[in-house]
Amino acid sequence: MAASLPPTDVVPTVEHDGIVLCALERRDARRRGCERQIADAARRWRTGEQAIFAVRESADGPLAGIVDVRAPGPDGAIRASWTILPGQRGRSIGRRAVEALLAWCAEQGIEEVWAHVERTNRASARLAMHAGFRVVGDDDRWLYLRWTASATDIDETALAGPEHLDPAYVAGYDRKAAFDPAEDLAVLRSRGLGADSTLIDIGAGTGTFALAAAPYCRRVIAIDVSPAMVAAIRARAVRAGADNVVVVQAGVLGYAHDGGPVDAIYTRNALHHLPDPWKAIALRRMAGLLVQGGTLRLRDLVFSFPAADAESGIRRWIDATASEDAAVGWTRAELEAHVRDEHSTFTWLLEPMLEQAGFEIVESAYAPIGAYADYTCITSRP
Repeated sequence: MAASLPPTDVVPTVEHDGIVLCALERRDARRRGCERQIADAARRWRTGEQAIFAVRESADGPLAGIVDVRAPGPDGAIRASWTILPGQRGRSIGRRAVEALLAWCAEQGIEEVWAHVERTNRASARLAMHAGFRVVGDDDRWLYLRWTASATDIDETALAGPEHLDPAYVAGYDRKAAFDPAEDLAVLRSRGLGADSTLIDIGAGTGTFALAAAPYCRRVIAIDVSPAMVAAIRARAVRAGADNVVVVQAGVLGYAHDGGPVDAIYTRNALHHLPDPWKAIALRRMAGLLVQGGTLRLRDLVFSFPAADAESGIRRWIDATASEDAAVGWTRAELEAHVRDEHSTFTWLLEPMLEQAGFEIVESAYAPIGAYADYTCITSRP
């Protein structure tokens, strides 16, 4: 992603599919009703704060709308927005204008752009998706959208595993995957998590940890890529009266953070859904979401034995862990499918990823069976 928008005194002209993006002019103020906006748009171009384009069907044509992208915020994301004048809607002007804006972004070396539209604004959501955005998350009000210029974009939903997308499976998940969040919560509280803190729970599942943390935080953001898991968290939050829990459907790579850096991130059994190169990218993204010195509590199925012992180590873990009853644990077939189809890594690969991402590992522990690890890390990258 580009570090900033290119500052310029001369607004470029972009032509695309019968649409012209160009500078706002004084004559547009009569239609928009505010000349001050025109002068402010020019200033924002000069500072690289925001790239604001008038949308026209010809260079000398009337104003049909406005599209813009804003310089990266605290989370490093460049965000787009658009508005098409009422009399100009219904003729694909909006879609073509957003396509033109994204084409200009690609020319500037901007690799991804984010946007959000209200869930009820179906026309704007369709426009965005036809222009190349993809829905990567949602909450009670917004759909969060991401466009990327990369040919190697990843579909986190597809990597989640079909069972996690199945409402029937999710309904029995707490019985199958029950855990006590008290230890992890105690670790985070010992590192400063408190009444003024914001916490992100990545891969929140059915919300066990998010709901346990809610009484101790100002705000908890529970994100999960599975619509079924998100529905379960929302229902639990309503029953618990946890008004400070915000639920977002998204993966870690697709999550569009709204607000400043957060104090802590918790993630349990989520990272193993990503191949190792994407783990490294996800960890760097987590570091970028945290305040300097913020805490990451990471727990996952990670192998701590040497590569030479992998076959015997995995067999030993499956033999010791497999359940006869799929309702209360993971069967041998499920564990074998995990090894075959998912992306658990080794501690000696994961730990350098954490350091490369900008974390300092302050505490680590490996399960005696050699197939589970947990880490407490702080951001060390300025």
